Amino acid sequence: FGHFPSKTIVVVLHAKSSFQSATGSPIWADGLFDPTLGRIQVPTQDALADRAWLRRVLRHEFVHALLHDQLGPAGSAIPTWLDEGLAMQLCGDHWSDLDQTMMQNFTPIPLPALEGAWGGLSSDAATVAYLEANSAVHYLIDRFGMHRVLELLTQLKAKQALSTAMQSQLSLSYEQFQSMWVEQLREQGKKS
Repeated sequence: FGHFPSKTIVVVLHAKSSFQSATGSPIWADGLFDPTLGRIQVPTQDALADRAWLRRVLRHEFVHALLHDQLGPAGSAIPTWLDEGLAMQLCGDHWSDLDQTMMQNFTPIPLPALEGAWGGLSSDAATVAYLEANSAVHYLIDRFGMHRVLELLTQLKAKQALSTAMQSQLSLSYEQFQSMWVEQLREQGKKS
C-alpha cells in the first residue's frame, strides 16, 4: 500500500513453549505484532519446521507493522477486522484452511463485534473472525479499490470514526457496507 517503514522492525523469536506467556497472545496465535514495542514476535518451533508458514506469518505481521507505522498514534483506531483483513489480503499468501470454513454453514459475526481485541476468542470463533476479516476486506478492495481503502485509513488516522470514514469515502453507511458484504457472502455460498 505504498508505505515504507520509518524505522527498523525487530523480529523476536520465542521458544514455542514460552510464546503465549511471553507475548500474552491466545493459544491460536501464530505470531504477533506488538505496537507498543514495535516488534514482530514469532514462535521458533514452527519457523524452523515450515518455511512457507514462516513467510506467511512474517508477511502478515509485517503488514500490521506497516499499518501501525503509517497510522502512528492513531494505529489503535483501526478496527481489528480491518487490520487483520488488510494483513491477510496484502501479505500475498492464500490461507487455504479458511476455504474449508467458508464452505461450511456458519453465522457471520457482525463486523462491529469484531472491532476490538480478539484475544478472548475461542479457536473456532477466531477462525470465523479471520475468515470474515479476510472476506470483508477482499470485498472492500474489490468493490471500492485500494485507493478508497487508503483514503479510509487516512480518515482513521485523522481520528474519524469508522462509520464517518465509510460514509465519507465510500458514500454508504457502515451498516450498508456490512449488508452488501453479507449479501455477497451469501451469494458466494450459494454458488459453492
